[in-house]
Amino acid sequence: MKHVIFISHSLGLHGAEAVMLQAIRACLTVGARVTVAVPSVVAEEGLSEVLGNLRGVQIIKLSYRAAGGNIVRTRLVQCYNIPALLRLRRFAIREEVTAVCSNTSVTILGASLAKLTG
Repeated sequence: MKHVIFISHSLGLHGAEAVMLQAIRACLTVGARVTVAVPSVVAEEGLSEVLGNLRGVQIIKLSYRAAGGNIVRTRLVQCYNIPALLRLRRFAIREEVTAVCSNTSVTILGASLAKLTG
């Protein structure tokens, strides 16, 4: 893996984000470039500060939301996330991202990005 992009669904340090931080650290130890996409539409709960202290991690703040709940909400969130998805796609192609990792609440965004970038 040369360049990995992680997609977070919150800015907290609990649950999936705690696991994501472990994976980020593991990628950094093997020399991979790491970019983390974080939502700008949720309250900060410490994640940005921790990521800022990790050497070699690039943070991208985008306006997207976590999908889930029911099919109607999921479809609405998918539409809302289109601008963020397109920006991530351009970034992934330009920066030659080799892997996309997303935690469970935004797997729709992560899977869509992986599909669009081939």
